[in-house]
Amino acid sequence: MKKLLSLHEEHFRTSLTSHLELPLSVTLLGDLCDYAGGNVIMFATPVTLHAGYTQRDDFELHIRIEAFRQKLEATIDMRQLAHDHETPLFNVFEAVLEKLRYEGYNVESGLNITMVADSDRDLNMTIDQAFTTLFIALLADRHEFSLSYTRMARYAAHAERRIHKRTTSPAHHLCSLAAKKGRMFLYDANTREHVHLPFDFQTYRFHLAVVKQPRFAINPDFATRIEALDKALESIRKARHVEQLCDLGVREFTNHRGEILSRRGLAMTEHVVFENDRVSQSRSCCERKDVIGVGDFMNQTHTSLQELAGQSNEMFDWLVEAAMSEGALGAKLAFLSGMPIILLLEEKKAALDLDALQKKFWSRFEKTVEFIPATACDGVRKHVSKEA
Repeated sequence: MKKLLSLHEEHFRTSLTSHLELPLSVTLLGDLCDYAGGNVIMFATPVTLHAGYTQRDDFELHIRIEAFRQKLEATIDMRQLAHDHETPLFNVFEAVLEKLRYEGYNVESGLNITMVADSDRDLNMTIDQAFTTLFIALLADRHEFSLSYTRMARYAAHAERRIHKRTTSPAHHLCSLAAKKGRMFLYDANTREHVHLPFDFQTYRFHLAVVKQPRFAINPDFATRIEALDKALESIRKARHVEQLCDLGVREFTNHRGEILSRRGLAMTEHVVFENDRVSQSRSCCERKDVIGVGDFMNQTHTSLQELAGQSNEMFDWLVEAAMSEGALGAKLAFLSGMPIILLLEEKKAALDLDALQKKFWSRFEKTVEFIPATACDGVRKHVSKEA
């Protein structure tokens, strides 16, 4: 991408010999299940970031990000980072450094990193989301995969524990969650395999409904939700042996729900257990080409996120209800690499009147909503210049 190449050369006075094309991914079903050992259905979208990096020799990591109307410049001392466990995203750094060492880079001597977006859409990606997405791109080097922001956050949160136990590397765990292609796929938590699901993108399509300034619209509060799920798991383990909450079936959860004393923990556990079941049923729907069934499960997931996980709000709920009244097959809250959006499913021959929805939304909330067509795209790709 010309913008990436010129920005990197202008800022760091060195040319990129390769760069990564990173599509942002969205979860169709399985929201929050990745925190609890459950299954997820997701796909890569046309919204794309580009990242590139070159070697330094002064032991510093220099970062320049210009994406979705956000700008960030940062400098990190690589020698100090190894001793500073309080650094935000320390565990992500640790996983990335391990991966880059394996690929043959002398990361301790320093790197220049640049990231830009393929458009100037006002998605209001927060700096920590851009930062984490950047490191996903680094992990993706020489691989082709799409990785969700929430899954990255979950595994980053526990990377330090695995580093100290030395059972297996965090980079291995992150890369084991990779999808070889960007088509719609199901990540099976039991087998750690990615199953490509048949979906008729010729007849049906998705839209990403992006509300301007969404960071003020909802607080995902992932850390608090992880803590609630972890405490619920501890309570369940006192009664029976279980590795992850999603190992519980719906019936088992019903039998053991009284052992979870925390109201929030109980609500979160109910969500992930039933959501994991919805993922399994939706997989069957995809295999028998029952798109109507997939839409129904999308609606059920939104209700669960709204009532149990406490993740929705008035604006998003209004968008879901309005889209369904206009003929959408399914609508739900989703996260585009950490950014809250509404995911809509429609039949192409009965397309939604998106202009009317935009006007109604503005009339109600005095905010703008943009609808981005979203078909499944290829995963991360590496481009090498002819001079390299």
